[in-house]
Amino acid sequence: MDNKDSEAEIHPLKTEDVKAQENHEHFVERRIVKSSGLSRLSRWRTAAFFISLFLCLVIVFAFSFIIPCPERPVSERTWFQYYNSAVPYPFLAIEDVNADKVQDVLFAFKSSNGSSSFNVSCLDEGEVLWRQSHDFGANYTVLTPLSVIPDVDEDGVQDLIIFITKGAQVKFFIHSGKTGQQVGSTGSLSMDGNARYVTLHLHSSSYFLFYTEKSLYAYSLKDLCSAAVGREVKLSDFQLDSLWEKHIDHATHRLELLSLLSFGDIHYLAKVPGHSRDNILVVNSEMATLINTKDLHVMWTLNVSRLLSEPLLGYYKPDDHGIILESEIGPNRKKIMIVESESGAVQWELKLNSRAGSPGPATLPTADHRSAFLMWGDYQEPGNETTHRAPLQKLYLFHPSYTHVLLELRNSTDQIIAFTAALFERSRHACYVLLRGPQPGEEPGPVSLMKRKLKEDVSVSRVIWLHYMAGDEEQHIRDRLYRMRFQSRD
Repeated sequence: MDNKDSEAEIHPLKTEDVKAQENHEHFVERRIVKSSGLSRLSRWRTAAFFISLFLCLVIVFAFSFIIPCPERPVSERTWFQYYNSAVPYPFLAIEDVNADKVQDVLFAFKSSNGSSSFNVSCLDEGEVLWRQSHDFGANYTVLTPLSVIPDVDEDGVQDLIIFITKGAQVKFFIHSGKTGQQVGSTGSLSMDGNARYVTLHLHSSSYFLFYTEKSLYAYSLKDLCSAAVGREVKLSDFQLDSLWEKHIDHATHRLELLSLLSFGDIHYLAKVPGHSRDNILVVNSEMATLINTKDLHVMWTLNVSRLLSEPLLGYYKPDDHGIILESEIGPNRKKIMIVESESGAVQWELKLNSRAGSPGPATLPTADHRSAFLMWGDYQEPGNETTHRAPLQKLYLFHPSYTHVLLELRNSTDQIIAFTAALFERSRHACYVLLRGPQPGEEPGPVSLMKRKLKEDVSVSRVIWLHYMAGDEEQHIRDRLYRMRFQSRD
């Protein structure tokens, strides 16, 4: 007993140590078991992650290689179309006819066998999408601009309405934008002289406004489509304008507006976008007048004599509509003015030598919410004017960022029948199109249609100083305008 008591006194904490050691061993075992479970769970999570990653990669590769992605069309910088023994009409339009988000060129020519053809060219492939022959009859003229209308034949693609005129007679055809086939029958309208037209968008209404020298005629889009198809056509979100309907004689379709008729002879009519609807610019032999279509009051007038081409819209200031007017100021001389649409104030003007039949101007929207202006003529520096030789045909580019500079892009000795410019793809690929060949009434000959990328000419252009500004270098200006970006406007 004494020995046991002595041993207990010598080692008083031995029992407690043993218990602590045993507890520690049990705790370590539990941690090992728990860690083993977590390790197995972590391995399952890792396996699940890699399996998911593998499945994602399989799907990506399947869509990348097995399922072909649609190829983006590659736009050619320049292409040509040639036709022999033909006479082109002064008709050139650029629209996305087949709804592939790439602009197409539409033009018309008369072949040597007497038939007329409409061609649609996909600008990215110089490829003819469809061609339709139509016997217009002798001495008919195709009216511009081309009008794209809602899908009348319900094939999922917008359609085209085309007007031709001879004397006081106007005929119209609706063609499928998908196939080119005529939809319905040929319509006929009677005027009191040679007519031209503009399309007006008045809130939820669309009207074709025809004008002769003395009269105005108005036809709703619904009326024309119904007449061609032979039944009433229902157009979504279309409502007749009550104010205009009151002023239309529905027997003759004359638009009886005393405020417009008081201006006498009408040389040109143009639509000018307003805040909520289109307004009308009326040009006679002496002045240009802007009419508000909402209440038919005069907004402004500007003295303009002998206009040479149809008024054109562009942007001299950011997001501020300007009107380009070309007027004759003497033999082989013209003046180009950019006029502010809201006030009628002249923002910029230029005088050029110009031959008879010279093409009118064109505009392209730029990313700074302004426009690049393209114009034809022959600029002569002050003091170097020559009046004995015939003016040359030169194409110039002007941008409002350099009000003192012109770029001379190209010379042309060929006879130009029609000229226009456009962005062939949304916000990119700025180009111009030239239709060249015999004049209407001349003997058939070679006809060419050319599309050329604008930057190709800008890179090799000649800088012309309207007035010199210190610090500007020609190459710097050329480079800046070459890098100019373009942006489509809805």
